[in-house]
Amino acid sequence: MADNSSTSPPRSITRQMASYSPARPVFAITLLVLVVCTCYPAMGHGVLSAQIEHHVKVVVATTHVDLAIDLTFHGDHALVERRRMDADRDGRISKSELTTYLGQMTGLEKRVQLQAEGRELEVVQLYDPELSLLENDRAGSHPLTLRLFYFTRLPRGLRSGRVFELAERLWSRAPAFFSMETHGREGVRPAVISTGPPFREGGMSRIFRIRYALKDEGK
Repeated sequence: MADNSSTSPPRSITRQMASYSPARPVFAITLLVLVVCTCYPAMGHGVLSAQIEHHVKVVVATTHVDLAIDLTFHGDHALVERRRMDADRDGRISKSELTTYLGQMTGLEKRVQLQAEGRELEVVQLYDPELSLLENDRAGSHPLTLRLFYFTRLPRGLRSGRVFELAERLWSRAPAFFSMETHGREGVRPAVISTGPPFREGGMSRIFRIRYALKDEGK
């Protein structure tokens, strides 16, 4: 394990990741789910309430990887999380209850794993978790979005063409709908090799393979 000085993200990365807004991917995911519902009527209106949406944003630089993960809860899953927040059982979620809930999210980075060249990399929290109640503070089944930010350093001298694996096991017992976007920085051109099916039952493998490549390779 690296010491704190080796895992702390550079300030420039911190400022850039702070501007990340999940509104667009959440809208795109919801739109895609609605399209699926239209194409497969047998799935009915229970699709959203039966799934937790996972949107994973991966930013790959020459020395590190930044992760931003949006978890959007619907229906029964949203109800469970909102009731968990509503500690005094008054039917509404106060700011202090929201703060307490977010404090319970510490340690979730252990459920996000990155491997490169056969070794597991240390994943650390980049920012405090964020939560949007989507303009509804009641302890009901209204959707909500939890945002998590992580950071890891890549092995020194990682060669172009190498593949690293990302395993995301957040709320792994619940059925999930996955989407991913990748971005490169500092001359890196990441490419997703495999993500598996977007819909996954609880307990299914959630491993993504991403190829690390430099933009000028082959020149």
